[in-house]
Amino acid sequence: MPESFKRGHIRNALNIPLHASHVDREAILGEPVQLRDSSIVVYCQSEGCPYSDIVAHQLCEDGFENILIYRGGWRDWIENE
Repeated sequence: MPESFKRGHIRNALNIPLHASHVDREAILGEPVQLRDSSIVVYCQSEGCPYSDIVAHQLCEDGFENILIYRGGWRDWIENE
């Protein structure tokens, strides 16, 4: 788990590494059918970070639905908490 995630993250957040495989992502989140009625919010450290787009795309390819991207990221979250 990255140090930045250990230092702070949105409550109940899970860390999905950028280069995680389909199997790794499924181990972290469960199977897509289990989250059919849930939204998954993906975010990075700050606004403009491209990694949330990449992970969101990977999750869509894995069959997850209702993927949202929090564009402001962690920094925006703590500034507006």
